[in-house]
Amino acid sequence: MTEQEMQLQIAIEQGKVNTLRQEVAEMNKEREYWQHYRIQAAIAAMQSIADTLGSVDYNKELIAKHAVELADALIEELQKKQD
Repeated sequence: MTEQEMQLQIAIEQGKVNTLRQEVAEMNKEREYWQHYRIQAAIAAMQSIADTLGSVDYNKELIAKHAVELADALIEELQKKQD
């Protein structure tokens, strides 16, 4: 293999690596996008549950768990509609 052929092969491989890096960056950006809205949905669910319970003493850890489960269900459904 000549030096020019090797340089061409290296350039091709670098192009593939750059393409993969861009794909990973886009996937990370999308994951961050959905994580932001997952957190917002969990906060809204937690506030709604707390408002419903009012001054009743309740298990905060359990309520937080349910709020996250509700948020996850919402995000999952929203992602289905996007496809």
